[in-house]
Amino acid sequence: MNKQLTLGVDLGGTNIRVALVDREGRVQAKAVHKTESAQGGEHVVRRVEAAIEELLNDNKAKLPAIAGIGIGSAGLIDVREKTVLYAGNLGWNNVPLGRLLEEKFQLPLRLANDANAAALAEWLWGKAKGKSNLLLVSIGTGVGGGVISGGRLLEGVGGGASEIGHMSVDIHGPECGCGNRGCLELYASGTAIGRRAEERRVAALAEGRAGIRTAPWPSAVEVRQSALEGDALAQEIIQETAYYLGMGVVNLIHLFNPEEILFTGGVMDSETFLLPEVIAAIKQRCIPALYNQITGIGLASLGGEAGLLGAAGLHFVEA
Repeated sequence: MNKQLTLGVDLGGTNIRVALVDREGRVQAKAVHKTESAQGGEHVVRRVEAAIEELLNDNKAKLPAIAGIGIGSAGLIDVREKTVLYAGNLGWNNVPLGRLLEEKFQLPLRLANDANAAALAEWLWGKAKGKSNLLLVSIGTGVGGGVISGGRLLEGVGGGASEIGHMSVDIHGPECGCGNRGCLELYASGTAIGRRAEERRVAALAEGRAGIRTAPWPSAVEVRQSALEGDALAQEIIQETAYYLGMGVVNLIHLFNPEEILFTGGVMDSETFLLPEVIAAIKQRCIPALYNQITGIGLASLGGEAGLLGAAGLHFVEA
């Protein structure tokens, strides 16, 4: 392929980010638009179309160099049909986004889950560059993941591989919206941290436990801050989160034998908070021979740009 640019789209519940990216992972042009997901699926599709159209119109001289459009979207993806099968944050079910955009813009289009796209970006241009086997774990509102195995993005038959947030870490746990029980996402996501902390706070107050804060914890951010300030209950929640997250990652190590493990997302934004506890839990439970083959466990390097870059990078790797 002699075309040196792709147009990447990072489709989230809040923002649609679009960029022209070259083969070295450098952003040549970029724009951000509000998703406006509350106005319905058809409206969001039109918003994506408008965002792409605007970027193309602003960069007409670069059109001959564009190889195609790559989209990273939250949710369950069918890469063959270029369809978003389900995306709760968009209110989507079976939206043929890729085919609609391919028809409109007459450019080749590839579609991937956003966490898979982030893993691809870290492998192409980030901290895992040069590594053939990568496990990326994204901890934010939900829990997502991406796997590079043998130098290829692991997608599965339809693109649904690496839905790690929905592997069970407690067979007797609460029911998840996916239909499973005890999913990792119910214990380790930012949403779960805030919910579990508030449930435990209310229960502890009812039991008359000493030293319990009376103000609610509105989110995981406040739970984290309380833990840093020495709140015992908040620290318990964080330790439990590290335990469940570590357990989930150990399962993935035993499945995929990665050489690099990277964490990303709003919950994992510090080398000194949560990550050391997660690493300790992994080391405690992992088969030593597999643990010893891991060359690095740490934070991803591309941050919030990873999904956008990885979406563009879909056209720079073999399908």
